[in-house]
Amino acid sequence: MNQSVLTHFSFSELWGPLVFFITVLLSVIYLLYVGPLRNRFYESEPVRTGQKIWFISGLFTFYIAVGSPINAFSHHVLFSAHMLKQALLYFIMPLFFYLGTPSWLIRPLLNTKFSSKFLSFFSRPILAMFLFNSALSLYHFPVVFNKLMEIPFLGGLYHVFLVIASFQMWWPLMCPVPEFDKLSNVKKLGYIAANAILLYPACVAIIFAGNILYDPYVNAPQLLSFLSPIDDQQLGGIIMKMTQEAAFVVTLAIISARWYRKEKHDDPIEVYDVKIDSSNT
Repeated sequence: MNQSVLTHFSFSELWGPLVFFITVLLSVIYLLYVGPLRNRFYESEPVRTGQKIWFISGLFTFYIAVGSPINAFSHHVLFSAHMLKQALLYFIMPLFFYLGTPSWLIRPLLNTKFSSKFLSFFSRPILAMFLFNSALSLYHFPVVFNKLMEIPFLGGLYHVFLVIASFQMWWPLMCPVPEFDKLSNVKKLGYIAANAILLYPACVAIIFAGNILYDPYVNAPQLLSFLSPIDDQQLGGIIMKMTQEAAFVVTLAIISARWYRKEKHDDPIEVYDVKIDSSNT
């Protein structure tokens, strides 16, 4: 590793103490609301440890993406770090948050006339799928990417939009509120397949490009001696696609487990019934 590159970053830039504080604060608030303050919510139920772990993991993923050295290196140093940051924010964090959110915690926010109409429109699977994938693919057009990197404010707004769109894309698959979970299991499988296919063109174009596509990384300092700029670019495309595939495999397993239980006429399985056995890790 090139130590001279690291000296250009302050401790705050590398480890994001403010982001860490926000992450810890949100973790405490979540644990309070699903713990001692749970009785303030109508029809609240005990939250299993596994579900709490999912939500805290989502917050930890947020910190890794935005507050760790991955975030620092993603700006004009490593394109692969940039893609890893995006992959964590769009494919891992929303999944973990949905897995960790009990229905009774967010139902009060959804049972209003405005929110119901909003969700009925923006949670339409085809709209959600095409909006997210087209926005993410458009972002990786070199002319768009380079311009957004030149203007950090616009780039930040676009990233916020992509995060929101990613939650919208995940909603039809992992909706934690039963009355809003309207997509059948068969259609969910098709939805997963369609999402996987729609991202292929952008990732393939990045992986097999014969030249550096993005100006900020043309003369980027070489942090890792064994990783040339073109290899770094190709690695970024691979990271994005593999992370998406891994997230969808986990989702497929959860959907299949629910489907199996339903066919066996057991009680409907809640999201947090996907247990984490710490003794085997």
